[in-house]
Amino acid sequence: MPDPDVEKWVKKHGSSRLKKAMALGLLDKLMGVYRDERLAHERPGWAWLNQGTKQVVNPPESALDLYAAMREEWGEQVQLVFLPPSGLNMFGRHAVVDSFLGRTIVKVNA
Repeated sequence: MPDPDVEKWVKKHGSSRLKKAMALGLLDKLMGVYRDERLAHERPGWAWLNQGTKQVVNPPESALDLYAAMREEWGEQVQLVFLPPSGLNMFGRHAVVDSFLGRTIVKVNA
């Protein structure tokens, strides 16, 4: 059974899919959808971090600007990191990470 706060959020902000699942007693089977929707709603432009990070060395000014903006908006707990090359990210890039719903999220410098 999902947390009452989850049900409250779904009633107010959830998609029709989540609302139907809740009405059918299946909301606990769609918690990934809930997390994705809530992240998109509450932290636009952020994504779930699905790779490792490295310590920052010599970040460009644009990364420092992103970090400063995210600290101002979300607090000092956000961290500036380097995402090493993986997949389509051939050269690696700087990003900011934070915690959301008990998981790590990332905002990449555009």
